[in-house]
Amino acid sequence: MIEELRWDTELFGRKIGTLKRLPSSPRRLVQAIENAKKNGFQYLFCKLKCEDWKGIEMLEAVGFYLSDIGVIWEIDTHRDSMMSPNIRIATVKEIIALKKMTKCLFKYSRFYHDPFFTKVEADRLFAAWVENSVKSEAADIVFWIKKVGFVTCKKITATKGKIPLIGVVDTMRGKGFGKTLVLAAIEWFRAEGIKRVQTRSQLTNIQAMDFYSKVGFQVIMADVVMSKILL
Repeated sequence: MIEELRWDTELFGRKIGTLKRLPSSPRRLVQAIENAKKNGFQYLFCKLKCEDWKGIEMLEAVGFYLSDIGVIWEIDTHRDSMMSPNIRIATVKEIIALKKMTKCLFKYSRFYHDPFFTKVEADRLFAAWVENSVKSEAADIVFWIKKVGFVTCKKITATKGKIPLIGVVDTMRGKGFGKTLVLAAIEWFRAEGIKRVQTRSQLTNIQAMDFYSKVGFQVIMADVVMSKILL
């Protein structure tokens, strides 16, 4: 029922777990939380579909709080796309530059607003995430434009892919670089035989929502993340 996220635990130095499924009753949920405390967990979260009102109410009743509302977008790769000459495949030589670029790129992420995490920890998370992506541990390939931004691409199945991270630095936004990066990702996915690509944005990130809509993504679902600190 509760699964430890070892990478997160090692990164933050505190035992972090995810509630993979809700138990059949509030009593069993309380027992699961007590067992988690005994096993050293300090933080739990659970991701649910927005329409799962009963699940949300059950979690709220035992002290879980809303830490994120996400919107899932999807696009068909069988469309016009291109690989801009400005695009480069990121290698280990670019990791330092990419890690510096991540600061303040993902300010709408729950890690910057959840009281369990500090801003320094959130910065460290995304820096480590992009590093692992370049090393093919968290993604299959990373495209980037020097001093502008980057996008990470990951295959989920033989026909479905995912864009876990995409970001453009503040001073370069509004100049079409975000679209350039997304189209490069779509072209790569198409060449790899991927037919559908998904990404996730925060509901509060209106700029990102508008961007994905204009590029051609469509909303397919929404989710919520409920969290609980066990300290």
